Amino acid sequence: MRQCLVSDLGGYYTAERQVGAGDQFGQKGDFITSPEISQVFGELIGIWVVSEWMRQRRPGEKIQIIELGPGRGTLMSDLWRVCLRPLGPCIAVVSDVGLIVVSDCATF
Repeated sequence: MRQCLVSDLGGYYTAERQVGAGDQFGQKGDFITSPEISQVFGELIGIWVVSEWMRQRRPGEKIQIIELGPGRGTLMSDLWRVCLRPLGPCIAVVSDVGLIVVSDCATF
């Protein structure tokens, strides 16, 4: 699977795209994901992160929010929007926000 997706020899996410071909994501791409359809998906994930943080309540401990394969970063953007609202009291304890990217195709 790694060879097919991220190989330097023409993996799906690492291959050069033809000029004007667009990217893999979105309505004009090869596929569309929930965050691209509506921001509600990412915001619900954000609400879940906040509620889990509140439920576990570990004073003084920092948390990391990490997304694997963020594409355009839409999910993290929507999730982070919830953390910045008054609903998101966990903002002060977030030590790191990470986007793990394996290709140069990410556009955020």
